[in-house]
Formats: sequence, C-alpha cells, structure tokens
Amino acid sequence: FFRNREGCNPQLCTMCAAHYVLLGILHFVFHPSLWCSVLLGVLCLLVIFITLGVLFMIYVLPPQSAFLSSALGTSLWVAGPLSGLLIILEVFLVTAIVAAVVLGSLQDKMFQDTLKQKGVEVPGLATLGVRRQMWTTIWHTLLNIGIFIPALLLNLVPFIGPFLFCIVMAVPLAWESHALYFDATRVPVGVQSRYVCSHLVEYIGFGSFCQLLGMIPILNLFTLFTNYVGAALWVADLELDGRGPSADTPHGPSRQYAELQVPSTTVTATQVQPTK
Repeated sequence: FFRNREGCNPQLCTMCAAHYVLLGILHFVFHPSLWCSVLLGVLCLLVIFITLGVLFMIYVLPPQSAFLSSALGTSLWVAGPLSGLLIILEVFLVTAIVAAVVLGSLQDKMFQDTLKQKGVEVPGLATLGVRRQMWTTIWHTLLNIGIFIPALLLNLVPFIGPFLFCIVMAVPLAWESHALYFDATRVPVGVQSRYVCSHLVEYIGFGSFCQLLGMIPILNLFTLFTNYVGAALWVADLELDGRGPSADTPHGPSRQYAELQVPSTTVTATQVQPTK
C-alpha cells in the first residue's frame, strides 16, 4: 500500500507500521477464503464448550456436590448450587486453555495464508517444527508476564502513566505477531531483540494500534485474527523490500538483506505467483 511509491523512502514509510493493522482488517474483509478459518475455529470452540459442559454436569457435578456437602457439613440443597457455580468456572477455565491452543493455530494459519495471497514465500515456514513453536510460545508468554508485572507500576504515574503502560506493552505484542516469521527464518532470540530495538518505533506503532482496537467491544473478537493478517502484510513488504532481519545460524540458511528499495517491477527470489 505505502510501499514502492515514487519518492517514498521505505525506511521512513515503515515508521507508520500501525497502518498494517487497518490493512489487515481490509485484507480480511476482501478475502473470504480467510473467513473459513475463523468460522471453523469458532465452531470448534463452541462444540468443545458444550461438550465439556455436558460431561462436567454428568460426571463431575454429583461427586463434587457430595464432597462439598461432606466437607462443609451442609445439605445437598446448599452444596448443589455451589457445585454448579464451580462447574461453570471449571468449564470456562478448561475452554480458555483449549481456546489458547486453537486460536494460536488459527492465527498462524492466517499468517501463512496471507503471505501466500501476497505472493511471498518465506523459506522454512512450511517445515517449521511444533517443538520450536511450543518453546516460542512459552518464551513470549514469560516475556509478556515479565514486562506486564513491573509495567503496572507505570499506571501510578499521573496523567501519562496509562499511556506509557500501553507503549511498553505494545512492543512484546507486536514482537509476538512476528514470532512465526522469526522462527521460520531461524533468527535467534538475541538477533530478534536487536532487530526489534532497531525498529522500535515501528513495533510501538503496530502494537499500540492493536491494543487500541482491542478495547472496542465486538471488534476485538475479529482483531484477534486480523492483527496477524496485518503482521503478515508487514512481513510481505519486509521480504519484498529486502529489509528483514539477517540470521547466520548452523541450523538454517544464511540470509543477508540489502538495504536498498526493490523496484515494483522486479520479481525477487522470495516472490511467487499469488494465489487467487
């Protein structure tokens, strides 16, 4: 969209990386093939929620009610409703854990599908192992927790405190949206952190806009997916312009990118025929 315009410096254009969030929404709306993944995921979660509710009501509610009645010394008339409330919380907890796994898989799939639709192929994306993705998920979870807890203190600062908190939390949010890309290109965590720090304005802009749209009811249900579509569009421009991170590791290919703008008429090594 903002790439390869006449007189446009790609290094300056990437400072407004927040626009990829909006482009992700537009790309999702005008590409119905992406809707199937979202609908399938929502239906799966709905079936899982109903199934867990029925199973918990049949097999967990009676023994749990009896245990609470014995432990509290009350009748089943009192322990029954209390056990019912616990069942609801338990079902929501289990569903939330399953949803995190399902949503993560759907987000990764939409990321890959968007790159294919843009005609960009990232080496290693199709052969990315589950174990590497699992460790990446654990790493980003710990990173978010490690930043979130001390960043809460920023809310104590009058006026600008909440604003600073959003800026700080925007960085790991945007970083996580590129986790699949970094894993596919075998970029070590140290190189990732240096790349993110060198493009801090871009990551703050993207992550802050993601948080802003995430505060809007109903819309935030869709931005769970469209944010990753926008991140894929961002990666597509990085690949086509040759501005991605470089990694020389014994486990992956050597990737060196030129800091030059690629003309729009040139087909790069990573560009393939877009899918319809």
